[in-house]
Amino acid sequence: MENNLDQKKRTVNPLVSRRKLLAAIGGGGAALAMEGMLGSSLLAEAMSGEKEKQTGKDKQKGNAASQASLCEYNVMDYGAIGDGTTDDTGAIQAAIAACSAAGGGVVCFPAGTYLSGTIQVGGHMKLRGVGQDVTSLKLKPGTNDALLVGTLTENVTISDMTLDGNASQQTTGSTVIFWKCKRITIDHIKVINSHVIALNMSNVMASRITRSHLKGTIGNTVISFSLDDPQYAEGNNWVMDNLIEDGYLDGIIYNTNRGVISGNIIRNNGLVPNNTAGGVYINNKYGIVISNNLIEGNDGNGIDIIDATEIISEGNWCVNNNSAGIMYASVTNSQIIGNVCKNNGKAPATGQDDGISILGNSHLVTITGNRCFDDQSVKTQRYGIHAIDTSHDLLITSNILRGNLIGSLSTVGSSNVISSNLN
Repeated sequence: MENNLDQKKRTVNPLVSRRKLLAAIGGGGAALAMEGMLGSSLLAEAMSGEKEKQTGKDKQKGNAASQASLCEYNVMDYGAIGDGTTDDTGAIQAAIAACSAAGGGVVCFPAGTYLSGTIQVGGHMKLRGVGQDVTSLKLKPGTNDALLVGTLTENVTISDMTLDGNASQQTTGSTVIFWKCKRITIDHIKVINSHVIALNMSNVMASRITRSHLKGTIGNTVISFSLDDPQYAEGNNWVMDNLIEDGYLDGIIYNTNRGVISGNIIRNNGLVPNNTAGGVYINNKYGIVISNNLIEGNDGNGIDIIDATEIISEGNWCVNNNSAGIMYASVTNSQIIGNVCKNNGKAPATGQDDGISILGNSHLVTITGNRCFDDQSVKTQRYGIHAIDTSHDLLITSNILRGNLIGSLSTVGSSNVISSNLN
């Protein structure tokens, strides 16, 4: 059985004034072991939109038989019913076991709703449905654990299905957990009703989350990448072209090194009251590109970077976030380029109510080509760019900063180069 993940305040540079809960997934190995890795169970609409309603469903169901014929291991051949009430755990695990015994292959889920307890996923394997709204795996009531788990494995793909954590019928449980794994692909799935975390990726490398709709958690972040094993420090993971929304804490916590977060819609996260969880959160990591995302309506900062280096935030649209559009605190050798930061600062943490807020001992940061403004009748975004504390050696050029509540640009510190901004 999975224990509740302990929650704690984020301990940030004291110059960053905010309160934020964060699951105790530093020390991810131990925490995740309790979150289903060693549990007894292991022994046994926006993305799709209105276009994927009945017409789309009928087309997918019409193709289900032909798609199933391409699969090596059809779960119905192992006794799965897919009626939403029968417990299909044993049948699904039997199909996966047969696939594993053969060294890998495709495990196919035809149209239906498969009620299941925790499923252990093997390596060199694809779990494939016939569409997000046609194939559904639903965690059976009282499991209080993960729905899908992969441990110490590689080359796994999960695609074309809905994973339903059935949170109202659980007391805990992330919907998907991968622990110490490589080359995991999550593609074109929907994850809903997660109790703790939708996708819990601990010590995961060279993996991709793409084209998916990840909606709703009642205890933590939507996507979490955590790291406590140096062997997995070079993450090199991609999170691309997803809709990530309605998380209790942040949309994405990316706490491993190297990676790309691009082309996502990240909205309405930080549902926990009186906190500042936001869109994308990174702490004490390096080598990450955050680009071309739409980040809106989150409770905290749109992009929230702390004690990090070599971070690029480029081409993002950060709007209507309660704190800053983009916040760098004690960040070095990094860039903020070509972003739009609009109408932020609605209910901010102290010192984080600007288009771009630079805090702590941030230095050697290039801030160029950004458009930071507020066009509300009652403005909330205080400055276009605001650098405070001991920030220094900043290059701030060619930004358009007109139309904010207090001013366009304010900096402190020494050796800043400021030129060619429209103030």
